[in-house]
Amino acid sequence: MTIDVSVALLPIIAWVLNFLSLTLFPLTFPQSPPHIFGLAD
Repeated sequence: MTIDVSVALLPIIAWVLNFLSLTLFPLTFPQSPPHIFGLAD
């Protein structure tokens, strides 16, 4: 059961990390760093 729960949480954790990276990076680097994720701003 524990393994199933951890596997189910992986996409959520990945989404949270992606969301935090997209929101915290602009705050930490206001000088517009290179687009690591290939997003055209």
